[in-house]
Amino acid sequence: MTTFEAAAAAAAERVASAADRSNVTRNYIITSVFGRDAVTSFSRSLESSANMLNAAAPRTSASFMGGTKPQRPHKKWEESVQDLRAYSKKHGHCNASRYKQGSEKKLAIFVKKQRQEYKRYKVGQKSCLTEERIKELESIGFNWDGRDGYDVTWRAMFLELKRYYEEYRRRGDSNNTGVSPPPAVDGAKYPRLKNWVDKQRRLFKRRVRGEESCLTDERIAQLRSIGFLFD
Repeated sequence: MTTFEAAAAAAAERVASAADRSNVTRNYIITSVFGRDAVTSFSRSLESSANMLNAAAPRTSASFMGGTKPQRPHKKWEESVQDLRAYSKKHGHCNASRYKQGSEKKLAIFVKKQRQEYKRYKVGQKSCLTEERIKELESIGFNWDGRDGYDVTWRAMFLELKRYYEEYRRRGDSNNTGVSPPPAVDGAKYPRLKNWVDKQRRLFKRRVRGEESCLTDERIAQLRSIGFLFD
Protein backbone atom coordinates (compact mmCIF):
# COMPACT_ATOMS: atom_id res chain seq x y z
CA MET A 1 0.00 0.00 0.00
CA THR A 2 1.41 3.38 -0.99
CA THR A 3 1.64 6.27 1.36
CA PHE A 4 -1.32 7.91 -0.46
CA GLU A 5 -3.52 4.82 -0.19
CA ALA A 6 -2.70 4.46 3.49
CA ALA A 7 -3.59 8.06 4.08
CA ALA A 8 -6.86 7.67 2.15
CA ALA A 9 -7.82 4.58 4.16
CA ALA A 10 -7.07 6.35 7.41
CA ALA A 11 -9.12 9.32 6.28
CA ALA A 12 -12.02 7.05 5.37
CA GLU A 13 -11.91 5.43 8.80
CA ARG A 14 -11.93 8.82 10.50
CA VAL A 15 -14.83 10.05 8.35
CA ALA A 16 -16.82 6.86 8.89
CA SER A 17 -16.34 7.17 12.61
CA ALA A 18 -17.47 10.74 12.41
CA ALA A 19 -20.53 9.64 10.40
CA ASP A 20 -21.69 7.46 13.26
CA ARG A 21 -21.58 10.45 15.54
CA SER A 22 -22.87 13.19 13.26
CA ASN A 23 -24.98 11.30 10.64
CA VAL A 24 -22.65 12.11 7.73
CA THR A 25 -24.06 10.68 4.53
CA ARG A 26 -22.68 7.63 2.80
CA ASN A 27 -22.03 9.58 -0.37
CA TYR A 28 -19.82 12.02 1.49
CA ILE A 29 -17.72 9.17 2.85
CA ILE A 30 -17.33 7.55 -0.58
CA THR A 31 -16.46 10.89 -2.17
CA SER A 32 -13.84 11.60 0.46
CA VAL A 33 -12.11 8.29 -0.16
CA PHE A 34 -12.71 7.33 -3.82
CA GLY A 35 -13.83 10.49 -5.56
CA ARG A 36 -17.13 11.66 -7.13
CA ASP A 37 -17.20 9.01 -9.88
CA ALA A 38 -17.30 6.26 -7.26
CA VAL A 39 -20.55 7.70 -5.85
CA THR A 40 -22.31 7.32 -9.20
CA SER A 41 -21.05 3.78 -9.67
CA PHE A 42 -22.03 2.77 -6.15
CA SER A 43 -25.53 4.27 -6.53
CA ARG A 44 -26.09 2.40 -9.78
CA SER A 45 -25.08 -0.86 -8.15
CA LEU A 46 -27.55 -0.30 -5.31
CA GLU A 47 -30.33 0.59 -7.74
CA SER A 48 -29.67 -2.49 -9.86
CA SER A 49 -29.75 -4.74 -6.80
CA ALA A 50 -32.98 -3.14 -5.58
CA ASN A 51 -34.65 -3.65 -8.97
CA MET A 52 -33.67 -7.31 -8.98
CA LEU A 53 -35.13 -7.80 -5.52
CA ASN A 54 -38.35 -5.98 -6.40
CA ALA A 55 -38.77 -8.03 -9.57
CA ALA A 56 -38.26 -11.28 -7.70
CA ALA A 57 -40.49 -10.40 -4.75
CA PRO A 58 -43.88 -10.68 -6.53
CA ARG A 59 -42.92 -14.00 -8.11
CA THR A 60 -41.80 -15.34 -4.77
CA SER A 61 -45.00 -14.16 -3.09
CA ALA A 62 -47.21 -15.52 -5.84
CA SER A 63 -45.37 -18.81 -5.81
CA PHE A 64 -45.76 -19.05 -2.05
CA MET A 65 -49.43 -18.15 -2.05
CA GLY A 66 -50.33 -20.22 -5.08
CA GLY A 67 -48.10 -23.16 -4.33
CA THR A 68 -48.86 -23.71 -0.66
CA LYS A 69 -52.41 -22.45 -0.23
CA PRO A 70 -54.73 -25.43 -0.71
CA GLN A 71 -57.80 -25.13 -2.88
CA ARG A 72 -61.13 -25.19 -1.14
CA PRO A 73 -62.05 -28.86 -0.96
CA HIS A 74 -65.22 -30.21 -2.53
CA LYS A 75 -65.74 -32.06 0.71
CA LYS A 76 -67.15 -28.94 2.38
CA TRP A 77 -69.82 -28.60 -0.32
CA GLU A 78 -70.76 -32.25 0.01
CA GLU A 79 -71.02 -31.93 3.79
CA SER A 80 -73.37 -28.96 3.40
CA VAL A 81 -75.53 -30.96 0.98
CA GLN A 82 -75.73 -33.81 3.48
CA ASP A 83 -76.80 -31.36 6.17
CA LEU A 84 -79.40 -29.96 3.79
CA ARG A 85 -80.62 -33.45 2.98
CA ALA A 86 -81.20 -34.12 6.66
CA TYR A 87 -82.95 -30.76 7.03
CA SER A 88 -85.23 -31.48 4.07
CA LYS A 89 -86.12 -34.88 5.45
CA LYS A 90 -87.02 -33.32 8.78
CA HIS A 91 -88.90 -30.22 7.59
CA GLY A 92 -90.13 -31.24 4.14
CA HIS A 93 -88.32 -28.41 2.33
CA CYS A 94 -84.86 -26.89 1.84
CA ASN A 95 -85.69 -23.33 2.84
CA ALA A 96 -83.55 -23.05 5.97
CA SER A 97 -84.21 -19.83 7.87
CA ARG A 98 -81.45 -17.25 8.07
CA TYR A 99 -83.22 -15.81 11.12
CA LYS A 100 -82.43 -18.89 13.18
CA GLN A 101 -79.15 -19.38 14.99
CA GLY A 102 -76.46 -22.02 14.82
CA SER A 103 -76.39 -24.71 12.16
CA GLU A 104 -79.66 -23.66 10.49
CA LYS A 105 -78.40 -20.13 9.88
CA LYS A 106 -75.23 -21.52 8.31
CA LEU A 107 -77.37 -23.81 6.18
CA ALA A 108 -79.50 -20.84 5.10
CA ILE A 109 -76.36 -19.03 3.94
CA PHE A 110 -75.40 -22.12 1.92
CA VAL A 111 -78.89 -22.29 0.35
CA LYS A 112 -78.80 -18.62 -0.61
CA LYS A 113 -75.34 -19.08 -2.12
CA GLN A 114 -76.52 -22.00 -4.27
CA ARG A 115 -79.41 -19.94 -5.64
CA GLN A 116 -77.04 -17.11 -6.50
CA GLU A 117 -74.65 -19.52 -8.16
CA TYR A 118 -77.53 -21.08 -10.09
CA LYS A 119 -78.47 -17.72 -11.59
CA ARG A 120 -74.87 -17.25 -12.69
CA TYR A 121 -74.81 -20.76 -14.13
CA LYS A 122 -77.99 -20.16 -16.14
CA VAL A 123 -76.56 -17.08 -17.87
CA GLY A 124 -73.22 -18.71 -18.61
CA GLN A 125 -71.18 -16.93 -15.96
CA LYS A 126 -68.54 -18.57 -13.80
CA SER A 127 -70.22 -20.64 -11.09
CA CYS A 128 -69.26 -23.29 -8.57
CA LEU A 129 -72.34 -25.26 -9.64
CA THR A 130 -72.08 -28.04 -12.17
CA GLU A 131 -74.77 -30.11 -13.84
CA GLU A 132 -74.03 -32.93 -11.40
CA ARG A 133 -74.37 -30.64 -8.38
CA ILE A 134 -77.63 -29.20 -9.69
CA LYS A 135 -79.08 -32.68 -10.09
CA GLU A 136 -77.89 -33.65 -6.62
CA LEU A 137 -79.61 -30.64 -5.06
CA GLU A 138 -82.81 -31.21 -7.00
CA SER A 139 -82.86 -34.85 -5.92
CA ILE A 140 -83.47 -33.71 -2.32
CA GLY A 141 -86.24 -31.29 -3.31
CA PHE A 142 -84.13 -28.14 -3.62
CA ASN A 143 -86.00 -25.33 -5.36
CA TRP A 144 -84.24 -22.44 -7.00
CA ASP A 145 -86.82 -19.71 -6.33
CA GLY A 146 -87.16 -19.79 -2.58
CA ARG A 147 -90.49 -20.03 -0.80
CA ASP A 148 -92.57 -19.09 -3.82
CA GLY A 149 -90.81 -21.77 -5.79
CA TYR A 150 -91.66 -24.29 -3.08
CA ASP A 151 -95.35 -23.40 -3.32
CA VAL A 152 -95.26 -23.89 -7.08
CA THR A 153 -93.49 -27.22 -6.67
CA TRP A 154 -96.00 -28.41 -4.08
CA ARG A 155 -98.89 -27.61 -6.37
CA ALA A 156 -97.24 -29.38 -9.29
CA MET A 157 -96.61 -32.50 -7.22
CA PHE A 158 -100.14 -32.45 -5.86
CA LEU A 159 -101.55 -32.41 -9.39
CA GLU A 160 -99.22 -35.23 -10.37
CA LEU A 161 -100.48 -37.31 -7.45
CA LYS A 162 -104.07 -36.50 -8.39
CA ARG A 163 -103.47 -37.71 -11.96
CA TYR A 164 -101.80 -40.84 -10.60
CA TYR A 165 -104.90 -41.67 -8.56
CA GLU A 166 -107.26 -40.86 -11.42
CA GLU A 167 -105.36 -43.07 -13.84
CA TYR A 168 -105.38 -45.90 -11.36
CA ARG A 169 -109.13 -45.63 -10.87
CA ARG A 170 -109.83 -45.36 -14.60
CA ARG A 171 -108.41 -48.83 -14.97
CA GLY A 172 -111.50 -50.02 -13.08
CA ASP A 173 -109.80 -51.85 -10.23
CA SER A 174 -112.71 -53.33 -8.28
CA ASN A 175 -110.75 -53.07 -5.05
CA ASN A 176 -110.16 -49.32 -5.46
CA THR A 177 -113.47 -47.65 -6.25
CA GLY A 178 -114.34 -44.12 -5.20
CA VAL A 179 -111.69 -42.01 -3.49
CA SER A 180 -110.62 -44.49 -0.83
CA PRO A 181 -108.44 -46.39 -0.38
CA PRO A 182 -105.94 -44.78 -2.76
CA PRO A 183 -103.25 -46.80 -4.50
CA ALA A 184 -99.72 -46.81 -3.17
CA VAL A 185 -97.27 -44.89 -5.33
CA ASP A 186 -94.85 -47.14 -7.18
CA GLY A 187 -91.45 -45.89 -6.04
CA ALA A 188 -89.61 -47.81 -8.75
CA LYS A 189 -91.50 -46.05 -11.55
CA TYR A 190 -92.18 -42.73 -9.83
CA PRO A 191 -89.35 -42.13 -7.32
CA ARG A 192 -89.84 -38.36 -7.14
CA LEU A 193 -93.56 -38.66 -6.47
CA LYS A 194 -92.95 -41.40 -3.92
CA ASN A 195 -90.47 -39.20 -2.04
CA TRP A 196 -92.92 -36.30 -2.08
CA VAL A 197 -95.77 -38.45 -0.76
CA ASP A 198 -93.57 -39.77 2.04
CA LYS A 199 -92.64 -36.20 2.96
CA GLN A 200 -96.28 -35.17 3.25
CA ARG A 201 -96.87 -37.96 5.72
CA ARG A 202 -93.80 -36.99 7.76
CA LEU A 203 -94.93 -33.35 7.79
CA PHE A 204 -98.40 -34.40 8.92
CA LYS A 205 -96.93 -36.38 11.82
CA ARG A 206 -94.92 -33.35 12.83
CA ARG A 207 -98.09 -31.28 12.96
CA VAL A 208 -99.80 -33.90 15.08
CA ARG A 209 -96.89 -33.74 17.53
CA GLY A 210 -97.13 -29.95 17.59
CA GLU A 211 -93.83 -29.42 15.82
CA GLU A 212 -92.94 -27.01 13.04
CA SER A 213 -94.36 -28.07 9.67
CA CYS A 214 -95.05 -26.35 6.35
CA LEU A 215 -98.08 -28.58 5.75
CA THR A 216 -100.99 -26.17 6.16
CA ASP A 217 -104.66 -26.92 6.85
CA GLU A 218 -105.43 -26.01 3.24
CA ARG A 219 -102.92 -28.50 1.90
CA ILE A 220 -104.17 -31.23 4.23
CA ALA A 221 -107.70 -30.61 2.95
CA GLN A 222 -106.53 -30.74 -0.67
CA LEU A 223 -104.78 -34.04 -0.14
CA ARG A 224 -107.77 -35.57 1.64
CA SER A 225 -110.07 -34.41 -1.13
CA ILE A 226 -108.39 -36.84 -3.54
CA GLY A 227 -108.36 -39.72 -1.04
CA PHE A 228 -104.84 -39.33 0.32
CA LEU A 229 -104.21 -41.21 3.54
CA PHE A 230 -101.75 -39.81 6.09
CA ASP A 231 -101.22 -43.09 7.90
